[in-house]
Amino acid sequence: MRLKSIGLFTTCLLCISGVFGGEERPKEAGCRKEGTPQKAASIAQKAAQEAKAAEDAQQQAGQQAAHQVKEQLAEKAMEASKAAEAALAGKQELVEQLRKEIQEAEIVVQEEQSSLQQLQATAQAASKAVQEAQAEVKLLTTALQLAQGNEANAAQAQEGVQQQLNEKEQLMDAATTRLEQLKKQLQVAKAELSSTKEAARKAAAAARTCSFCIFAANCGEHPHEKAAVIAQKAAQEAKAAENAQIQAGQQAAHKVKEQLAEKAMEASKAAEAALSGKQELVAQLRKEIQEAEMVIQEEQASLQQLQATAQASTKALQEAQAEVKLLTTSLQLAHGNEANAVQTQEGLQQQLTEKEALMDAAATRLEQLKKQLQVAKAELNSTKEATRKAMAAANEAKQNVMRNRRKIYSKNTEQR
Repeated sequence: MRLKSIGLFTTCLLCISGVFGGEERPKEAGCRKEGTPQKAASIAQKAAQEAKAAEDAQQQAGQQAAHQVKEQLAEKAMEASKAAEAALAGKQELVEQLRKEIQEAEIVVQEEQSSLQQLQATAQAASKAVQEAQAEVKLLTTALQLAQGNEANAAQAQEGVQQQLNEKEQLMDAATTRLEQLKKQLQVAKAELSSTKEAARKAAAAARTCSFCIFAANCGEHPHEKAAVIAQKAAQEAKAAENAQIQAGQQAAHKVKEQLAEKAMEASKAAEAALSGKQELVAQLRKEIQEAEMVIQEEQASLQQLQATAQASTKALQEAQAEVKLLTTSLQLAHGNEANAVQTQEGLQQQLTEKEALMDAAATRLEQLKKQLQVAKAELNSTKEATRKAMAAANEAKQNVMRNRRKIYSKNTEQR
């Protein structure tokens, strides 16, 4: 703005003189109140040309015209010199202003460059964070799939162990029931063995009595007691044989007594056989009870081991379920972190794009200012040269006026 004012001021100085190159120039040609100012270099060159023209015209006027015309031409040369000096000052101020703007632009470019580097580092960090979040999501997804597989295997193993445990408990219950049955059977067999022993004793006693009665006429009587089915029958037959033998001893012949004695012996042997069978049954039951107790002990130990295995499988299933739950929660958080990281990266990328655009604009502005400074320096140099010439022409015109005045003064003195 200041340069523009200087240019207008210079133009107005020339317009006040009203003469460009010794001729009147209409105001419409370049002296309008509201017109665009000419370039300072052009003004300075024109001023130099006008000063030179004024000098030449002054020399010609010194020979052909009056002293007044020479003085007017000298004044115009001085005005043109002042206009050139004003244009030179404007150019110098323009150069200084451009230098100042270039310094400020360089500072802005440096600041933007530093800010851009920081933003680029932040963007790289955000990109790395996105990659890490994506890797974490991928890793957790794989871990979750493995954990879900482990959970399924643990559940299947737990179900299998539980089924085995149920079967083992059923076998244990069956073995316990069988043992109780065998113990009850043993109690019954022991009771029958005891009664069978008593019946066999009585049968043997009756058989001995019958044998004795074969040789004795008198046979005493013996009491009857209950025994097992076979022993009781043998005892009854022996008793009947004994009674018949006694009766036969009184009424029948010796032969009949012998036959009855044989029946008593057979009955006694049958009782002994029944006793032996009962003893074998008791022994067999005792053996089966021992085997059943051993089976129960083995099944009990196996059941305890299976229960421990079932507890371990249940614990493993719970741990697998807890791991799946933890990984599911972690994966959800990782997805959230990934989304936040992507959003942050996109925001930083947008800022980075805007910052790069600002950086390009600042760099472009700096280049424009540098080019303007080069042009302004060139114009300043040409303006300096034009101003020097204008000042030289003005001084020369002034000296010519002074010389002319001295000549006139000398002539006037001589005439007097």
